[in-house]
Amino acid sequence: MDVIRTHLEGFPLLDDAEKKSGVKKEFIVIGLAVLLVALIFLGFFAAQIIFVIGFLWPAYASFKAIETPEEGDDKQWLTYWIVFAAFSFVESFGDYVLWVLPFYNLAKITFLFWAFHPKWKGSLYIYDNYLGPFLRKYEAHVDTALSQVGKVASKVSDNVANEVKNAKGKIVDAAVEGLRKRDKN
Repeated sequence: MDVIRTHLEGFPLLDDAEKKSGVKKEFIVIGLAVLLVALIFLGFFAAQIIFVIGFLWPAYASFKAIETPEEGDDKQWLTYWIVFAAFSFVESFGDYVLWVLPFYNLAKITFLFWAFHPKWKGSLYIYDNYLGPFLRKYEAHVDTALSQVGKVASKVSDNVANEVKNAKGKIVDAAVEGLRKRDKN
């Protein structure tokens, strides 16, 4: 327990909670962790907890990293977002099946926490050993495909803009014609 207490030093909110409740802060944290795991296991607020742990917390940490002059934390968070994107892409194919697994939400939260936590730097491990080599191998193919998609998207966007412009002109013409007919009567 002394090790946990040492890690919890410097958190004024926990110090205040300990003073007001009379419960040691390590027990407060353990209790909250047990409650969190129970909520996730039972499915209560799992999506919200996953959102906070997998997205909001890392997004705020990314903001903090950008605001510091060090570059090491920038790499950690950029790498996390690459891993997060890959994980989300893969998960999207199995999401309909995975959610029925009893410990899936807990495993997902554990994975995301492992991926971004500075002590474990799981995203760096995944990037260095799997995603980085994979992306480098297919980088030219991806760049070519993205360029082609960009050209098609640009053409579609131009066509949509022209159609909207034509439709706008027809609507204005019809409105003016309707007003003229009304004024004649």
